[in-house]
Amino acid sequence: MWVQAKDEVHRLLLSLFGLRVHVEDRGAADAASLFRRAGIAPQRGVDFLLSRLLPARSRRQIFLGQVRESVEAHRSQRVASLLPASHRRISRRTGLAEAIVATFEVRLRAGLEESRSGIGRLIDAGGELMSMDAWRRVVARQTDADLVVTNVPLLYGHRDGTALHALIRGGLIGGFVSRDVRRRRFGGTSVVTTHPLVSADPIVASLRGERLATPAVSRTLAALMAHELVHLVFAADDNYSHERCLMRPPSGLDFHRFWLGDRPVLPCCRCNRHVRVVEVLERAGYLAPGLRGLRRRADGAGRAGGRALDR
Repeated sequence: MWVQAKDEVHRLLLSLFGLRVHVEDRGAADAASLFRRAGIAPQRGVDFLLSRLLPARSRRQIFLGQVRESVEAHRSQRVASLLPASHRRISRRTGLAEAIVATFEVRLRAGLEESRSGIGRLIDAGGELMSMDAWRRVVARQTDADLVVTNVPLLYGHRDGTALHALIRGGLIGGFVSRDVRRRRFGGTSVVTTHPLVSADPIVASLRGERLATPAVSRTLAALMAHELVHLVFAADDNYSHERCLMRPPSGLDFHRFWLGDRPVLPCCRCNRHVRVVEVLERAGYLAPGLRGLRRRADGAGRAGGRALDR
């Protein structure tokens, strides 16, 4: 699966963005051991994850306001189309934000409670291994890899941002970018998981659909890697409006159908324009080395900062 995915990510990035990449395998490592070496005990349970990922009652209104701000950046009809069918008639932005937060809470609780009852296996890896905050701390300690592929589930919580598709999935994601401008050439690390492609957990299956054969898993993993690498290298944002675009994420976990199905992704003019602009600015010295998408200060020093582009 991994060898085929590496070959396919080369083909995808060349055909969709005109980018030539080389993915070099630096070997495998046990995730739990990496976490322990970073001083993070991986074994935490359901209650820990619920308290970490869901907003406390006292902060729910604040979080709701933050989600509403994200909703305002998109057409209401487009946002409504991401939601379950029962919420798609909502048109007011406040109502859409409430529906997104409620869907996030219900789906995240459902997945974790399945694990508590033994129906699902989401929590088997250990709570910290599923926390984006913990993964950020772990990948910040390594300098070898620009891309990390894991098989443990990754969960997006209220502290991680307000990416609408991630919230609507109940926090289940295919990957994210952790920004660390001090260390690597591209100012961070992409992390991708195979979990949503292969898991039989009921909550995952309901968001993904049918089980995938091994060739489909390889192709979909390649698409996830390509998606996250474009986030990493070119600071390209997700979008909900570019038709048949790799940078447009599905609201479920059906990456294979959304990106590679009957209407597969094509080169996106708007995303390619962004990529070409970044390339030109970097060659001209306008972007600080290693800080793709961040401007160089007038004195030539790189501006520290930037935000994590979480998926």
